[in-house]
Amino acid sequence: MKVNKANKMLSSAAAVAAAAILAVMSLTACGKVNEEKTVSVGNAAMAKADAETVTDAEDTEDAETTEEEDAEDFDVDNWMDNLTDEERAELEKLYDRQAEIYNEVWGDYAYVSDAEYERRLAPFQEELDEIEKRIEELERKANLYYSGTDWYENLTKEEIAEINRLYDRQYEIYDLIYGDVDSLTQEEYDERYAPYAEELDEIIDRIYELEMKNGDYSVEYEVLTEEEAAELNELYRKLDNMPLLNCPSEEEEKIWKRIEELEKKEGMYPEEYEEDYGDLTEEEIAELNSLIAEQEELYDKIYGEFVYLSDAEYERRYAVYEEEIDALEEKIDALYEKTGLYDYYVEYEGLSREENEELDKLYARIGEIEEETVKGADLLTWDEYYERRAPFEEELDSIYERIDELEAKICYEDEDMAQG
Repeated sequence: MKVNKANKMLSSAAAVAAAAILAVMSLTACGKVNEEKTVSVGNAAMAKADAETVTDAEDTEDAETTEEEDAEDFDVDNWMDNLTDEERAELEKLYDRQAEIYNEVWGDYAYVSDAEYERRLAPFQEELDEIEKRIEELERKANLYYSGTDWYENLTKEEIAEINRLYDRQYEIYDLIYGDVDSLTQEEYDERYAPYAEELDEIIDRIYELEMKNGDYSVEYEVLTEEEAAELNELYRKLDNMPLLNCPSEEEEKIWKRIEELEKKEGMYPEEYEEDYGDLTEEEIAELNSLIAEQEELYDKIYGEFVYLSDAEYERRYAVYEEEIDALEEKIDALYEKTGLYDYYVEYEGLSREENEELDKLYARIGEIEEETVKGADLLTWDEYYERRAPFEEELDSIYERIDELEAKICYEDEDMAQG
């Protein structure tokens, strides 16, 4: 749904784990492909598995690095400093049981359709929910989620723990406000918000103090006075910590209006802004604006009088207008493309526009091949899976070879990412 659960910041361990999950399990529109026979799920579970099994290419030229050496390189215990010995042992057992469940669900199959996966998972769902709930409790105590030094380099360990607790409580309150309903009008939202208003103000103020100490609002302004700069930062902070509703509240509109005034004074964008339509004719400009207005009217119909819609309710209401919205977007995109103003766009630094498009098509083709491989199947053994994929092997080899060539040209700001 259209509710912003704020900017939770995952640690580098969580980011590595997310990448590892993608490497282990490729999710397609028609099911799940098991690319490893042993599947371990969960951020820290993946990190733990990596520590025990993955060879670090940067630290050794020998591909036969032992499991003990890999575990030592990762230093699994380092992020468990806040846990007791009993809690560490408990967490290890939870990871192991979690992995056992997913391995049993997968069995020896290379592919499981969504429906079959849900059927096989169902007997374990209740146990798995309890396991994952307890894992999250322990991982939060260990500060696994947000304690990376890249995010909180200027805070003490105690302050990191405090800001994490504040974030957690803030999200708990938002869940209490709109977590159990499909829709809320502005009046209903205000009524639900009122009991928590004072507590949220205190939480947000303390988060701001810690974020300021961490340097999150360290922008230097050239025109604004010291008081105006502080006011602008405060307004930014308020927006960052407000739930993102479908329709802005009166308070949010006032904040945006004041931000605009201060940003204009600072010269952050011209006071007089006129959209450039490039190569479009007068008739096409009028058509484009008309299409955009039609699109906005449809979204207004979806949202109606409500400032909040749950995911399920939004999807239900969106489905009524989906065909019209898609048709409008197609026409709008065609006109924007015709302006000729977007030729500069490059998704990957170091690649030309044509190479960017080629890379996207190569990725898309891999997805198409995967869908064709598993089409019509609920379960596939590894032999069945490779037999179905055999006709595409030569094409896939060519695709991966070309992807390697293009990715080698990409310029990454992060050196580690480039090496990865």
